[in-house]
Order: sequence, then structure tokens, then C-alpha cells
Amino acid sequence: MQNNFWYDALKYGALLGLIMGLSRIFETYDLFLSDRVGVGGLFVVEGLASVVIFIWLLYRFTKRRALLAPDDEGFSYGSGLSYALMVSMLAGVVVGVMYHIFISIVGYEAYVEGYISLIDEYYAIIANSGVQLPSDYMEMFEDIKDMLRRGKAPSMFDNLLASLQTYMFTGLVVGLIVAAITRRQPQYPQSNNTINQ
Repeated sequence: MQNNFWYDALKYGALLGLIMGLSRIFETYDLFLSDRVGVGGLFVVEGLASVVIFIWLLYRFTKRRALLAPDDEGFSYGSGLSYALMVSMLAGVVVGVMYHIFISIVGYEAYVEGYISLIDEYYAIIANSGVQLPSDYMEMFEDIKDMLRRGKAPSMFDNLLASLQTYMFTGLVVGLIVAAITRRQPQYPQSNNTINQ
């Protein structure tokens, strides 16, 4: 069972999903729900670190899978791409479930209010910088806040689908590169009947 494609994909997809899910929860909490002001820089650093970790882990998992392939079969580009895509999609499912559970625990209303306070904070920064904004912008900010308040909490299916689409696209883009790096040509044993020249 150690060399099984699906077992590997499920195991490493779950591990990648757990790490990316914790990252997304931390980002959401820090950006929308914490009382700290000016967390934008931390959000950017954490987001970049999350991307680097995702790419590195997807490469490591695919490379490990390539090394498990028998020498006489090799590890084709298509095998690498399908494996990277499957691991990413399974990670997306785990992230979607974790995020839905997190939003259910903290409450969708608290999430929306955190989002609205972030909009207010950015609007205050713009207003205090001396930049004169047209009145349309103020109306736009109010419309956004009103739509957020009127919106309903996304269902588990909505969160799963959004996360699955995101990770499927990301896994495809990263997988195109990872598959090219990790592919191996079949290696056949040398025959003893070679003619020496």
C-alpha cells in the first residue's frame, strides 16, 4: 500500500490541506477578527510564506512520488501533473472544510463585522492622508458594507466549491512546472550481450 497512487495522494493532500487550512484560518483571524490595527503587512508576509510553503511541499510530495516509481516505468510528465493536481484538489477540500468550521465557530456575523471594520480602517487611512476622494467612493464603501450585512453565510458546499476551485487552479499552474522538474525517463537494465567495439 506504500506505493499506491491514491493512498499517497490522500495522505499528502490531507497534510497539505491541514497546513494551508491553518494558514487561511490564521490570515482570516488576524485580518478580520483580531483587535490589532495595521495588520496588512503581516497579512502580506504570511500570504507570501503560505504560497512558498505550498509550492515547496507540492514539489517535495511529487518528487517523493516520482522516486517511488519503478525504474523501468519512469515517472512521466502526465503522472507528475495528475499527482500534483490530485494532491492540490484534496488539499482544497480539507481547507474548505476547516474554513467552514472556523467561520461556524466564530460566527458569520463577527466575520462580517471584522470585514466592515477593516474597510472603515482603510477608508480612514485614505481620508487622513489628505487625498480628496470623490463622493462616489464614499457611496461605494457604504454599498459594500450594506451588501456584506445583508449577505447570508456561505454553506459548507459553497466553501468547499470555492476552495476546491482555488486549489485546483493553483495546483494546475504549479503542477505544470513541478511535473516538468520531477519527471524521470524509464531506465532499462543494460544487457550483458553488448558488443564491444
